[in-house]
Amino acid sequence: MRRDFMKYIAPILIIILIAGLIGLYGFGVLFVLDSMNAPLLITIIISIVFVGLIASLGYTLIQRIKEIRKEDDDDLSKY
Repeated sequence: MRRDFMKYIAPILIIILIAGLIGLYGFGVLFVLDSMNAPLLITIIISIVFVGLIASLGYTLIQRIKEIRKEDDDDLSKY
């Protein structure tokens, strides 16, 4: 059981790290836009872009977990 769990740790940690970096970058961009008194519409659009990027990372993680599970099933069918 522990060995199966170890297969999932790397993708999860990488996605969390990348999502965190995108979040920090997005926060920085929004902070700069706020200090420049940018229009609200631009701020909302950029926020949606960053949330979309993070959501796509979540989708990618789900797909990767499904792929790992499928590999396990394929390996068992060989024997």
